[in-house]
Amino acid sequence: RDRRKSLFHRMMQSSFFPRKLTFTMEGKFLVFITLGIGFAAVNTGVNLLYLLMAMLLSLIVASGILSELTLRKLRWQAEFPAETIVLSEAVATIRLQNEKRRLSSFSLEGDLIIPEEDGVVQKKGVLLKLGSGDAGQITVRLVFPKRGKRTISGISIGTRFPFSFFSKSRHYKFNRSILVMPRGEEPVEQFLNSF
Repeated sequence: RDRRKSLFHRMMQSSFFPRKLTFTMEGKFLVFITLGIGFAAVNTGVNLLYLLMAMLLSLIVASGILSELTLRKLRWQAEFPAETIVLSEAVATIRLQNEKRRLSSFSLEGDLIIPEEDGVVQKKGVLLKLGSGDAGQITVRLVFPKRGKRTISGISIGTRFPFSFFSKSRHYKFNRSILVMPRGEEPVEQFLNSF
């Protein structure tokens, strides 16, 4: 499965890179239009097309710099229940502290890093603004479809600020687990025998 992924996607998913970068639909259009205008500018030699391409490239660079400033110097603490019930909503909380002196962080998104084979459904939490020196929290909602011991290998804190062209995130790794118990109508003996 990993071989079918592009080289760029595999690089961004590896633990070597501290930041993970994905394109949004708007970002794909922007890059496609920028490449098209650049190709036209080289072939025609029209200075206006060079100027337009430079403006689009500056938008991409500005987006990268501002999103990087948003993710810098954030101290975090993750809290989630030690146990939950299968097919019931569980709530995890990511507490954030902005340690930047003057700059605020905008449009922060948070979720938990859980293996895909577990089939966990989760809804990302969002924090619109975190001022300099302020504290806030992101609430992540989870639904576990299968019972048993589920591993949580970390959290992801990301942002689409300022233009939503790219989604940049940073992964923080740790190993914790949540015990997913069966619903009340199932016999306890059947649950104990599954371990």
